[in-house]
Amino acid sequence: MLNEERSFSSLEEVTKLLIAAEGKTFRELDETGRGDSAGNKGSLGNIIEESVLHYPVNSDAEADILVGDTRYELKVTPLKHSGKGKRTKTVAKERLVLDIINYENLPKENFEDSRFWNKSKNIIMVYYYDDREDKKTQSRLDCKVLKSVVLHYDENDLATIRDDWETIHEKVASGHADQLSESDTNYLAACTKGANASSMRDAPAPAGSGKARIRAKQRAFSFKSSFMTSIAERALVSRIENTVCRFRRTRRFLNSCGNK
Repeated sequence: MLNEERSFSSLEEVTKLLIAAEGKTFRELDETGRGDSAGNKGSLGNIIEESVLHYPVNSDAEADILVGDTRYELKVTPLKHSGKGKRTKTVAKERLVLDIINYENLPKENFEDSRFWNKSKNIIMVYYYDDREDKKTQSRLDCKVLKSVVLHYDENDLATIRDDWETIHEKVASGHADQLSESDTNYLAACTKGANASSMRDAPAPAGSGKARIRAKQRAFSFKSSFMTSIAERALVSRIENTVCRFRRTRRFLNSCGNK
């Protein structure tokens, strides 16, 4: 259960705090000095949590914040400029990692009630540009917050994400987690995730193999960078408060799918 420090009465309350951060560097926003003491990429997200939204950093399995009675995940993710001159465009700099895949539990889940969807259906994205040319001398802390938006999935997005999840689910459930590949899917991928290439975990074995478990590379659900670019293109033309009505329509669509 989320504590009161991570609870907000409305999206508008969250909006005001995030909009106030736009145009400022993470260094300017950092009230705790966390950015200077942390060498990991997650420190930028921690700065938004602690110094902008003013709630304690956590590593809970639950989504980050509660808005009314709806849980939201907060994701801080970079964009970059690609191309030159009139051909310059904004693209996602990287995939968006969402949640580690639990091979043991995944076969028991369905999409609507899955751990993945519970964490990913309501996401607030905080974008920043990272156009650094020399990462050794230029700090991410000096990148500026660009914009914050509620992630909007249209019906085609949802259909593709659902199909991708089912593909990953079927491969794991049939005992072939060790054969997962990012090329299996379109938007939602099972990317490798671990300290190194030897990060492994238990997964169900194929029926009739004589084994209960196999070992497979640790992977996480993630949105591919190409899909993230598509999302960013849409997000940059509307602010967070203008996505609320569209988001509500998406929730109604999801509810109708769940009732079929």
